[in-house]
Amino acid sequence: MKKIGIEPLKKESISFGKFVLHTVFLSLLVLSFTVFSLYSKITERFFSNHKIDIFTELPQVASYFWVVDPEVARQILQLDLIIKDYLSGANVLKTREEELTALWSYAKENKDYLTKLGFGNYKRILKMLSDARPLREEIFQLLGKDQRFNYLVPLQNSNESRPNGGFFGSFAFISLSGGHIVDMQIIDSYLPDMLAPNTRVPLPERTQGFLTEKAAGFIGGNKFGFTDKDGRNLKQLYEKIFHTAFDPEKREKMFNQEQWNQLFQKNIKGIIFLDSELITYLLPAFRSKTREWQFVNANVDLIRGENRSNKKEFYIKDLQRYLKDNALTLAKSTINNIQELLHKGFINIYLSNVSDEMRTFLKDYDLTNVYNPDFFYFFHINSSFNKSDGFVKKQVEVLGPQGNV
Repeated sequence: MKKIGIEPLKKESISFGKFVLHTVFLSLLVLSFTVFSLYSKITERFFSNHKIDIFTELPQVASYFWVVDPEVARQILQLDLIIKDYLSGANVLKTREEELTALWSYAKENKDYLTKLGFGNYKRILKMLSDARPLREEIFQLLGKDQRFNYLVPLQNSNESRPNGGFFGSFAFISLSGGHIVDMQIIDSYLPDMLAPNTRVPLPERTQGFLTEKAAGFIGGNKFGFTDKDGRNLKQLYEKIFHTAFDPEKREKMFNQEQWNQLFQKNIKGIIFLDSELITYLLPAFRSKTREWQFVNANVDLIRGENRSNKKEFYIKDLQRYLKDNALTLAKSTINNIQELLHKGFINIYLSNVSDEMRTFLKDYDLTNVYNPDFFYFFHINSSFNKSDGFVKKQVEVLGPQGNV
């Protein structure tokens, strides 16, 4: 009797079936290893603490993302094209405005998805970009899209950290046009006071008791540290000195006349206060350079073989050259560490004639400090690196109205 439903299979069919199974298995295995390898590369190169060099490695990152999400890969390649144009000197705020706007919108609309995809290190940045989207045109203008804007960057005294007031030894005069720094000069902070020694701004009445001064000059214009009031003071002092109050005879006796003459008749759009540790945080080798400059400053007369003025000649020249040589490295480090920079509060910005929405945005992200006369501003205890008080333990006591600590 014939058995129904049971028939022996031919050997060729069995062999072919095994071949198909083996092929499928091997294909899945290869695909799995490929996906895991790509994921590992993406994780290692893009999401690690060191992150990547966005100025050179974006095409490689985009190639990894074609497997994960082709649209993300396309956005990364678009960003790479914009960066290449920028590095070639183009005003991408104009020439690539449409693409920049599209990228910005994509980041805003997909910030949660991008965070889940693996961009967790950039979560705060994505939120920041999202919140700043309505301010896009104003931000582009501040970066010099249609006209050049000038900014002052006060730098800490070369020997001391005094972010809670006092004086600063030098400042950077920076001009932005098309998103590029088109002029950067490091200036001795004594220059404005030398040109107009009597130009001052009044201090709030309540501060005159403990500051023993009724007015502040340029070199001590940041009496309250990094507040917007300090920014207004420095802008007002700079513009008054370099527009009308300067002594013409003293101007003729300036060092570096050809270079410093460019400082006159210039308006200031904003003041950017940088914590003295910011550059060291971004560029660790900077600390050893500051020690070197301290030594040079202290021995400049011995180095030059004569006792004359312009004591910061070598320091200022070397600092300006150092910052220009390391500008791209600083930019990369800033982009890769912007999340930490926002958290640490290294930057405080004062901008003149901007919208209320811009001021609110800066305040929400701790990028500005609004002065309140009822507050006592205290950032750091002074610390000197080549003076005796640098080795002394300090204790600060604040007394209440009744004289109690």
